[in-house]
Amino acid sequence: MGKNKAVLLVLPALAAVGILFFGGIFHGLLQSVGLAPLTGDAVFTLGNYRSLLFSRDFWISLSITLRIALLSTSISAALALFGLYSLFLIRIRSTRDRSIYFQRCFQVSMLFPYIVAAYMIFLMFTQSGWIARIFFNLGIISEMHSFPIITNESFGWGIILAYVWKTSPFIIILLYPVVLRVEYGWIEAARILGAGNWRIFLEILLPMMKGPLETASFIVFAYTFGAFEVPFILGITYPKTLAVYSYQIYSSGNLADQPMAMALNMVILGVILLAGTIYYHTIRVYNGRSDRP
Repeated sequence: MGKNKAVLLVLPALAAVGILFFGGIFHGLLQSVGLAPLTGDAVFTLGNYRSLLFSRDFWISLSITLRIALLSTSISAALALFGLYSLFLIRIRSTRDRSIYFQRCFQVSMLFPYIVAAYMIFLMFTQSGWIARIFFNLGIISEMHSFPIITNESFGWGIILAYVWKTSPFIIILLYPVVLRVEYGWIEAARILGAGNWRIFLEILLPMMKGPLETASFIVFAYTFGAFEVPFILGITYPKTLAVYSYQIYSSGNLADQPMAMALNMVILGVILLAGTIYYHTIRVYNGRSDRP
């Protein structure tokens, strides 16, 4: 009875969020196929999607978005594993478990919204930013313009840097409970068998982290693929990511272009759903093989 009452209490909020979220997606889908027109009559058409498929700018934006999302996810996952290994060493080498205090240090970046993180990366790594000024005053570079271009460049290193700074602590915090699950008896048994700390991490901790790490990586990929604010601040005018491309089409002032922006948003959602489907079936196949004797 208590559980049913709790469900009833949160049901209005869930219903409101569900209607706004799925209602917005449904309306965007209708608008992208011409069934919710802002001008003219409602006529079903796939012309907006056809125009995207034959647009060179769309494929360039898609490749850039995939590159940024994949690199951000891979680098964040690698740094998160390094951070988790460091926390693991701190935990097993201290008489008291001090890793929890160091774990809180990774929460600092999560205090800042992504738009603030983007501005911080811009202020630090632009050619006239803090890092360039420090290098110039120390004599490492002869002039400010000698500092490498990291922000607002075509590859997207500034965007990747901002995402890595924000998402690698997220993965660490998400996987840190796995480190706490490792009992000292397992570690002592592994040491008796001749395993070092790195071997213990690979043979005991890493298999336990595999599932949570894949889930966290998918969350990071889904977010970075569809995010807008960081690429808008740290990217360039052309080429641009899909989210920025969609925003520029939608805010162009021409109502006739807005269905194209909605079609582009549906493509972003479709890629994320496709990645989620591939991830889900890959996990099922892997878990099925792991359960076999």
